[in-house]
Amino acid sequence: MHINPITNKIIVIIKDPLTFLFLKALIIVITNITILAGYEVTGKLTFGLKLDDFIQDDIDLHQPYDLATRFSYLDYYSQRAIACEYDFNRTAIINGNTYLIYKNASELISIDLNSTVKNFLEFAKPNTNESENVGEYVRIPIKAEHVYGNSKEELLASIYNETSDGFIETKAYLITGDGEAYLDVHNPNNLDNETIIDVAIGTKSKRIKMTI
Repeated sequence: MHINPITNKIIVIIKDPLTFLFLKALIIVITNITILAGYEVTGKLTFGLKLDDFIQDDIDLHQPYDLATRFSYLDYYSQRAIACEYDFNRTAIINGNTYLIYKNASELISIDLNSTVKNFLEFAKPNTNESENVGEYVRIPIKAEHVYGNSKEELLASIYNETSDGFIETKAYLITGDGEAYLDVHNPNNLDNETIIDVAIGTKSKRIKMTI
């Protein structure tokens, strides 16, 4: 902490990175935190968050979280949600759980866990241009910004094209490993050409139109 002799402002730099990178590159500039003895206090906060420490049961795995901060000085403290000036979103898959951090309707920062409020696959885009057939599965890379852990999560899915008799109920797997993520969609009838795949994560479903 130091005082700028020109502007007469106290400048506070706070850095408290925790384990597991999730909020990397999210630099939250907090202005006008408080007025202390005639000085305007500003701060720059960089931090990481490991939600696994707070997840206790299945309910915790399927709900959104709002971020708040608590600042204290002597006997004074201020607690508030973190406001966000710019629209943004960041995606991550950590130990099989999907995370979306975004600016919510109240212009505050929220984390949606396992596609409870937002459709994760609308933000972590399936890259159908680089898809491939692996046995009876269609493998589609997922463009998540951060991937950690080795996991394989089973998802509900369906697949259809003009040669099938309606949608075929099947399964998909969200797989992570070596910093990469992809969907493996079971294609039991070996459908090809123009095809529609529906995949559900949490309470949200994503329709994928692609050529197999």
